[in-house]
Amino acid sequence: MSMSLALLVSFLNLTVLLAAQTQLIGSHQPIVALVGDDVLLPCHLEPAVSATYETVVWSKAGLEPKYVHYHQDGRLLFEKQNPTYSLRTRLFMDELQHGNVSMKIFKVKLSDAGTYKCSLPAMKKEADVKLIVGQSDVIGSHQPVKVLVSNDIILPCHLEPPLDVTTLSVEWRRGPALVHVYRNRRDDPVSQDQNFKGRTSLFQDEMTRGNISLKLTDVTEQDAGNYTCSVPKLHKSSVTLVVEPQPARGFHSTLIVIIAVTAVIAVITASALVIYLVIFNGKFLKNRKIRERQRFPKTIQSSDHSTVGDDEDKQFLRPHWTDNSNTNKLSTEATDDKSKLHEKGEKIFQQQNIDMHRHSSREILDISLSTGLCQHDQSTAASTNSSPLKSGNFLQNKDPNNASLKCQHLSESTL
Repeated sequence: MSMSLALLVSFLNLTVLLAAQTQLIGSHQPIVALVGDDVLLPCHLEPAVSATYETVVWSKAGLEPKYVHYHQDGRLLFEKQNPTYSLRTRLFMDELQHGNVSMKIFKVKLSDAGTYKCSLPAMKKEADVKLIVGQSDVIGSHQPVKVLVSNDIILPCHLEPPLDVTTLSVEWRRGPALVHVYRNRRDDPVSQDQNFKGRTSLFQDEMTRGNISLKLTDVTEQDAGNYTCSVPKLHKSSVTLVVEPQPARGFHSTLIVIIAVTAVIAVITASALVIYLVIFNGKFLKNRKIRERQRFPKTIQSSDHSTVGDDEDKQFLRPHWTDNSNTNKLSTEATDDKSKLHEKGEKIFQQQNIDMHRHSSREILDISLSTGLCQHDQSTAASTNSSPLKSGNFLQNKDPNNASLKCQHLSESTL
């Protein structure tokens, strides 16, 4: 008797010691649920200690009466429960022995959103769990999605506001045919239409953010039509897929080849033309410089030592190198310069001839006059010697000897 009592006391002491070291853990992340769904609010003891004989209380802040679920002596006390949760809550009785005191709420309402408190009064343990109740819309695409035959395409669809749908079911349909089915956290190919098997997939790493877009590979013309994405108990949305045929492959390839060859030929031709122009222009300018230097002297000397090198002549003699790009213009200007220079020389030569002719004519006239005078004087002198001049003669020579000397001097200078 005394031994049994001692064992009982030891067990109670051990239980108290373990309870003192045990933590009651709720959820660090908010729990998200959709209207109409069932949701589990997690709460457990760690390390695991039996809570079979413990009073378990779930309450909600701002609720009156505040008790959502009151479990005592192995049963729910309905008289303490808030009427809005009547017949919608329960604990997992077979899990109490493992320290699991989580509560499940059935048919979630918008009013269920809030912060819940899980507590074990005898152990003085409690933990909080936040519940978010969402009513997201399913958003598809307002514009048709276009794709070419044999290509892959993504049919966009998501929940707004974003909501984790990994625990929900997702369906894609085209008319009555099931294109893709996701349930129980995995794809369900068994119920999928045969025409889409092996060609559809969801982005499961994006489903936690409400992305339920569908990827369709190797599109055929028969895939065209109106698709519907839906989440049970939520709205559904549609996406229209337009499938366009591929352009003729032969024509497409030929066109590419023609364009490529044309581009290569154009590049080669342009490069050759540039090289030719650079070489030709360089040689032309070099040869032109040589010809201009040989053709146009710097100055032209006249017979009277005058220099035909004034500003006007320098303008004619100046080579024109300013326009290297227009060879025809340079050639024309060079020809004009040459013609003007030739005309200038001709004028100078003619002027020299005129001056020389005038000078010669003047000398001839002087000689003629002098000769005529001498002859007249000599004849007069002879007649004088033979007979005296009469009064009224045209020329009277008072000094015949002086006249003879002058004529003799003129004759010698003429010779």
